[in-house]
Amino acid sequence: MGRILVILAFLLPAIGTAQRKSLTVDDLLNVSSLSPQRFDDFIVKKGFAKRRSVFENSMGFTFFENKATGGADTTAIDRSIDLYKKSDTWCIAFHTSSKDEYVDGLNRLKKMNFLSNAGNDTTSVAPLLFQRKAITIETRDTVEDESPVYSFILKKKEIPDASSVQFAEDLLKFDSHEYLVSCFGEKNVKKDIYLFSEESRKCSILYPNTDKQAVFIWDDQNNYRKISYVLITGTLSTPDGKQYNGSFSHNKWELKNGVYQGMRIGDLLRLNSNDFKFYGNQSEFSMMVEPRVTGSINFKWIGIGFNCFNCDRAAILDKQKVSASDAVDTP
Repeated sequence: MGRILVILAFLLPAIGTAQRKSLTVDDLLNVSSLSPQRFDDFIVKKGFAKRRSVFENSMGFTFFENKATGGADTTAIDRSIDLYKKSDTWCIAFHTSSKDEYVDGLNRLKKMNFLSNAGNDTTSVAPLLFQRKAITIETRDTVEDESPVYSFILKKKEIPDASSVQFAEDLLKFDSHEYLVSCFGEKNVKKDIYLFSEESRKCSILYPNTDKQAVFIWDDQNNYRKISYVLITGTLSTPDGKQYNGSFSHNKWELKNGVYQGMRIGDLLRLNSNDFKFYGNQSEFSMMVEPRVTGSINFKWIGIGFNCFNCDRAAILDKQKVSASDAVDTP
């Protein structure tokens, strides 16, 4: 018994120091789910002092590690943590001057099955991105006062109830494939390739081949994030969509101003309260509404394209631009 008590007497101080000396990526993920007060308590117990700061015009806090209580390890390593909220997103940034801690953090994220553009190169110090549902973690490698700073910037969005997403505009808050999955579930969101006339783009499809399908075209195609635009359509120009034999009357997503897929030109004219133009068969943008504001609808922000029957026989369409009111009046 005496031998065991002696070993414990030596081990306990060492364990206490190891737990207090730093914050790991695991801790970063754990504290992202805590309330602000519990977050503060956790970080302060880790040996950090708190002060108020401003980030991207948002009030927040910076926590600096107190080296006097951090043990010998902290004399050579600078660590700090930033906390702030912007809109519906909590942001927590962990900064360290240790490359070893940075590489260890990358390895931990890969083991936790985060989607990443890092590949197998966990030693890279280039900007990297990790994603898992409502959480994204960006890494940075900078130099401040001639010293290296390695950062993990965690951003966690609030996940809305799917039933609260009622209008097409509400879809614009979902700025990544993973965030879509966090709200609507994996079975309702599918990665695919959208086939345009002269190019193909990676996309995510919400409720594919149903009357509530929406296609998210991404600016960042490697990581399926940052919306380029959202397509509300009745057909899918994708490999799987072209094989779909089912049908539905029209897409149920409607904009707040009343625009919906399948609308007739006459109804759109009344909704706009003024005439507008669309491109005719002599334009490369044939059947697309001219992106201008001529009335109640902002066609610069809402892209609208028409379908029609026997379009090749309509002489009025054989021009660069067509007046919507003229098209409606044409027998």
